[in-house]
Amino acid sequence: MPRTSNSRQPDVPADNCIEGVKPSFFSSLETQLNELKSHREQIAANEIDAESRQAMRPTVHALRGTAASYLYPELTETAGTLERLIIGNDPRSDDGFLALTDSLIKFCTAAMNEERAA
Repeated sequence: MPRTSNSRQPDVPADNCIEGVKPSFFSSLETQLNELKSHREQIAANEIDAESRQAMRPTVHALRGTAASYLYPELTETAGTLERLIIGNDPRSDDGFLALTDSLIKFCTAAMNEERAA
């Protein structure tokens, strides 16, 4: 009998689905982490300005989406908060900007280390 749009697929736990694509996630995460570190180094060497913040935005945005897709809430939340700071471009938030960038690097590194240890 042909399947109809109301046919149910077997329930598959989300963890099983994610496990099969984790290598792709970690490959992407490693690239994004390296880009984030590079941006952080450039900012440390220079003054934080709108241009340097905006240069980071595509990396932070991609990291936020990737982390959300692969169920990493700390990464998702931190990247989202950092992206909102970038969009707001409030110079009074420079300390928070650097702290969030460092936290995001820490969470990415921890996720990579956890995966390597598994």
